[in-house]
Amino acid sequence: MADIRERLERRNEERLAAIEKRKADKESKEQPSENVEYITSTFSKEKSDIEEQLGKRATTIEAGNKLKAGEFFDMLSDKCQKLQKFVADSAMFLPSRDIQVLQETVKALQQDINEKREEYLPKKKFTFKTRKKETFNKDGPLSQEAKNKELPLPATEKKLLDSCLGFQGVADQTLTMNQSQVKNQDITLRDLQNCTVIIYGPPSALHMNKLTRCTVLCGPVSGAVFIEDCAKCNFVFPCHQLRVHSTTDSKFYLHVTSRAIVEDCSNVELHAGRLVEESSKKAKERAKTVVVGDMEPLLSALPTINIPDLTTSTKSFNIGNGKEKFAKNRKKMSKKSRQALHTSEIAHFQEVVKHPAFKADPLAAISEHIKNAIQREHENQTSG
Repeated sequence: MADIRERLERRNEERLAAIEKRKADKESKEQPSENVEYITSTFSKEKSDIEEQLGKRATTIEAGNKLKAGEFFDMLSDKCQKLQKFVADSAMFLPSRDIQVLQETVKALQQDINEKREEYLPKKKFTFKTRKKETFNKDGPLSQEAKNKELPLPATEKKLLDSCLGFQGVADQTLTMNQSQVKNQDITLRDLQNCTVIIYGPPSALHMNKLTRCTVLCGPVSGAVFIEDCAKCNFVFPCHQLRVHSTTDSKFYLHVTSRAIVEDCSNVELHAGRLVEESSKKAKERAKTVVVGDMEPLLSALPTINIPDLTTSTKSFNIGNGKEKFAKNRKKMSKKSRQALHTSEIAHFQEVVKHPAFKADPLAAISEHIKNAIQREHENQTSG
C-alpha cells in the first residue's frame, strides 16, 4: 500500500510540474500586442496624441489658408482610422465590453474632427442664380445686332465652324449649294447680312446663327434645324425638328413633322408651307402641318408670336403644352413614306427655283407657290 501511495504522489507532482512548465513557455512566447495592458496603453497614447493636435489647431492652421487646413484635418482623420483598425485587430484579445467602449471612443473622436473641419472649412451653400436683366442705355434698348457684335466667338466654336460645311461672314450676296454637296451633311450659316441662301438637296441638319436681313431657302432637312440670334429674316424649309431662340422680326414658312420650339422670340410669324403637292390621302394624314410649343415661361411673350389665319385654320397651327387632342391622334409616317416624300419635295423644289419668277423675287415666288398648294389641298379635303 505504501508503494502505491508513493507512486501516486510522485505522478501528481510530475503533472503539476508539467502544467507550470507549459504556462511558463506560453508566457514567454506571448506577443506584446496580445496583452490587454499593452492594447489599452497604446490606445490611450494614440487617442491623447490626436486630441492634443486637435486642441492646438489655432497655432497649427494659418488664418485663411484653406489648403493647409484641409491637409491638417485629413491627417487627423487618417490617424483616427488607423486607431479604429487597431481596435478591430485587437478585438479577439479583449472582452466584449472593452471593445464597445473603445469603438465608441473612436467614433466620438472622429465626430470632434468633423466638427472642427466644418468650423474652419464651411461647405458652400447651394443657391439659385438669378437671370441678369437686359441693360438699357439712354437711347433705348440695345439692338439685336449690337448684342451679337459684343459677344466674341470662342476659339473652340471657331475651330468647329471652320470644319463645317456652310457660309460665314458674307454680306450682300446670293449663296447656293448643290445637292451633291449637302446630301446628308450638317450645314452651318453664321454672320450673314443681306444674303439669299439657296440650298438644293436634303441636308441632315441646318444651323443658323446671327443672320440679319437674309432669306434662306432649303430643301427637306431630315434632322433638326437650329436658329439663334437672327433678325429680319425669311426662312422657307421643311424639316423634322425646329428650335428657334432669340430671334426677332422674322417669318417662317414651315412644314414640321414634330413639335417646333420657339423661345425668347418677338414679332415672329409662322406660316404653313409645303414645297410639294400631295395626294388627298397624304394631305389628310399630314393635316397638322405646324405644331409649335412656346417655351417662354412669361405670358407676355405669347402675343408677340403672330400666326396668320390661312385656309388651314386652327387645324394647322397651335401653341400649347403638348396636350392638344390632335397631337394624340396624329399618325406617324413610315420610313419608306418619309423617304418618298423627301425625294418628291427635292424634285419639286428644284423646279420652283428654276422658274423665271423666282429669279426676279425668290420670296414672292415661294410664297405664291405655298399659297396655291395649300389652296389645292384645302379643296381636295373639302371635295373628299
